Amino acid sequence: EIAVFGDSLSRGAAAIRIEIVTYGWSFGEQDRHIVRQLFNRDNEPRVERVAVGIFKGQKPQNVIDGECQRIRETIFKYNKGIKVDFYDSATPGCWVNWCPDS
Repeated sequence: EIAVFGDSLSRGAAAIRIEIVTYGWSFGEQDRHIVRQLFNRDNEPRVERVAVGIFKGQKPQNVIDGECQRIRETIFKYNKGIKVDFYDSATPGCWVNWCPDS
């Protein structure tokens, strides 16, 4: 699932900030075409920030860190200027209540 947050819509296209929250994505090869379209640096307006849900389960921290690094590299392949945050997808209401920093 994807939730898109935007503000400054009334101030013109140059002021639009787009922030995306993902939930249940692996950012695997099967998602590359979507990732390319969402995060392409040539898009106007551009995505500025993305929060990515990570299922931690019983995984060791080094495996979780590796997943985060792989996802970050996948996004940065299309746009290095995006701020990437990670959250625990098992947290109740985590993506519904996500509140980005202003």
